[in-house]
Amino acid sequence: MNYKTCSTIWQRQGLDTGHGRIHVPSNYGKGNTDNDECSDVNATDDCPTGYKLLGGNSPYYDYGSRGTAGTGVSDSILKTKMCWRGGNVNGRGSQAVFGMSHGIRGSYYSKSNEGSGKNNYGKVCFKDNTGWKHTNPVNGNKTGNQEEDNKNACCGFKDSVRDSVKMHYCNPAYCFNETMEYDNISKSCSDHLAKKCESWSFIEDDIGFEDDRCAPAVSQIANKLRKKVNELTSGQVEQKTDIPASLSMRDYSRIGKELCTKTTFLNKGSSNVEKSTKSDKCISWCKDNPDDCKLVISDVCKDIYERANNFPDNFPDDLKKYEDICACNWPQEFYDNIIQYYKDTYKVSDASLSNDRKCLFRPCRSSNIPYTGDSLEDCENTTFVSCVQNLDIDFRGSNIQGTVNVEGNQAQTCGTLADSGASDNSDGVESSDSGGDEGEDTTNYSGEGNNDADNTDIYISIFVFLFVIILGLVGFLSIK
Repeated sequence: MNYKTCSTIWQRQGLDTGHGRIHVPSNYGKGNTDNDECSDVNATDDCPTGYKLLGGNSPYYDYGSRGTAGTGVSDSILKTKMCWRGGNVNGRGSQAVFGMSHGIRGSYYSKSNEGSGKNNYGKVCFKDNTGWKHTNPVNGNKTGNQEEDNKNACCGFKDSVRDSVKMHYCNPAYCFNETMEYDNISKSCSDHLAKKCESWSFIEDDIGFEDDRCAPAVSQIANKLRKKVNELTSGQVEQKTDIPASLSMRDYSRIGKELCTKTTFLNKGSSNVEKSTKSDKCISWCKDNPDDCKLVISDVCKDIYERANNFPDNFPDDLKKYEDICACNWPQEFYDNIIQYYKDTYKVSDASLSNDRKCLFRPCRSSNIPYTGDSLEDCENTTFVSCVQNLDIDFRGSNIQGTVNVEGNQAQTCGTLADSGASDNSDGVESSDSGGDEGEDTTNYSGEGNNDADNTDIYISIFVFLFVIILGLVGFLSIK
């Protein structure tokens, strides 16, 4: 994974002049704590709380051995040198997170000649983890302990400051930059993201599992391209290394199994934004993790099937509403009924029918969530001696009826399993007549049988009537 590399603390020295946003000058010492040389300066005694020593004794600058306490240490020295002798640092450290005297042995001395009559040594003290926790990442000023908030901001998880966060005011482990398509974040931010994604959030300026980044890189690519993961090309899959703002497949699977409950799926299309968003996220998770999801989605679709069966007046639209996730996952009874319908209508053997749900019920082929029991083989386009125009499937029982239109010039060619399986037109509206010989099918979820079951007789009667007229006309012309 190509993680974002944050600037190092040493690279940031030139961005501060010792005011405490990045670093402060150390204590000079006095009496028995005099810093008589660079190596005498130590973090425990001379760096205030929230700061530490990182550099050695060079580069170095010397103001002289005596009488230089009135000379202010310049901005350039504080930006470029690690140690110096002489001068004073009055007024520096205004943004030291706990003040310049906090954690210092004795008192903080800002003048180099306050001990033993000669100039002492000072060094640069850089912020440590405690210091960064108390830093505003927008301007570097001191704040209360806001570790979580600062991490969120520095990783790009806080929308209100995404455009104003300064990387050099963030802990060097946490940083991001916004690219055209995906955020590039550091390894520590990626680890922080995994923790954020372990729960739902729906808190302003925060993120949780509902966020698009709480998904593997390949899933993010697939969603953007409106594809399933297994439909991505190898070139598209290779882009995953450029999307560190993502979850591992293992974390995604684990978190989804914990958060995506049956109730969450049943809230699909809810007017409550939070419930609807959770449901959409879990449907996306289920699409990417069918094996992990198969138990809960089977339970969801079983509940919908049974309540539509038992309370059709209360749930008249549920079967259509949930078709995109349940077309492949209704109880087995539904697919058994379809198989029996084919056998009764087309007089075919079991060997002529596929057991794959995607081959039995056409909406299953475009469903967001496949059936894990289906094979990977393509569906055969078996031809039957019939042409189905309408297929009524009654979820509340085994009644599946088709209106069969048999015409003399079509009897041996019209009708295929694809025609009868179920239409791509899954909203139950009858397909328009294309004028061709092949009948179109429409799936009807109303649960009511077709009242035009004797259409066959009507069509045959019309055919006979027209045939008689034609014969009469031919006879009349021949006599004439």
